[in-house]
Amino acid sequence: MSKREKIISVCALVLLAIAALSLTLVLVFKKETRVKEIYGYFDTVTVLRDFSGASEGEFAERCRCVSDIFESYHRLSDIYNEYEGINNLKTLNDNAGRGAVKIAPELMELLIFAKDIHALTDGEVNVAMGGVLAEWHGWREGMSNGYSPALPSQELLDGLFAHSDIDSLLLDLENMTAELADSEMSLDLGALAKGFATEKARLRLISLGADNFVIDAGGNLAVIGKGNGKGFKVGIKDPKSPQTTIASEEIIAKDTSVVTSGDYERYCLLDGVRYHHIIDKDTRLPSEHFSSVTVVTENSALADALSTALFCTDTENGRQIIERAEEKYGINISVIWIDGEGKISRRD
Repeated sequence: MSKREKIISVCALVLLAIAALSLTLVLVFKKETRVKEIYGYFDTVTVLRDFSGASEGEFAERCRCVSDIFESYHRLSDIYNEYEGINNLKTLNDNAGRGAVKIAPELMELLIFAKDIHALTDGEVNVAMGGVLAEWHGWREGMSNGYSPALPSQELLDGLFAHSDIDSLLLDLENMTAELADSEMSLDLGALAKGFATEKARLRLISLGADNFVIDAGGNLAVIGKGNGKGFKVGIKDPKSPQTTIASEEIIAKDTSVVTSGDYERYCLLDGVRYHHIIDKDTRLPSEHFSSVTVVTENSALADALSTALFCTDTENGRQIIERAEEKYGINISVIWIDGEGKISRRD
């Protein structure tokens, strides 16, 4: 097999594996289960499981609720496609430097959360890095299609990063508008949107009376209830061998979210180097701190954001971020770090 064919093969397998779950749910009780898969949102498969013995009609209604919420946030955060009747992230990016854009309250809330997370994590999660992320996305796409493009140059990446000042994202709550003051700036909500949608779906299901229900959105796991009091066990994949688990977490709390960010889901190999999709703000390159970071806490949106932030910094700084997050949100946060050698560190 030629080098080009090997590259195509590796990238194709990785892209096919995107839908695979980063977390393996092991139930420690037996109960009749209803299961539904939802496709088309956030480049993953979302699996819904009801262990409460709900009727077929109740389960169908809960699934429709989750699907509607995921569709809404998928469209609002889409940077590639326009949708009739809404101004989404693509609309906002296309109008960079051209003035304010009217946006929906749901997108406004998500952008406010994005700015809050930027401050909380010292910029480790920066949705204004759209230019840098787009360059890497384009490179991976080219690799997966067999074009073997040159790696993005450091000069190019640094130039794109110069247009990632979050303060250039101007939000006007009174008039419900958003504006990118920098004409060369673009936003990317990939680190936040799926977790934010999962959290909205989780809260909505609780309000509908759902219990013993699991939303499994490809690495974003939200557990509602606690398995008739016995809880759940979540297996965390081995980054070097994603078909096996390397650690596990007991989910005892009534409502808990578990989110993993890893270097083994979206990547391409070139000359033996793995180039994954989680980009370090300091280097503008794929982060090399860890192979996997798992966050366990109640809030799915926060867990998603923190898993990315902690992946891109060392454990000392990460622990400071966790402490600030616990103080701000008033919830407990546990973390499992797995480094490139397979060493596991925990913060309970």
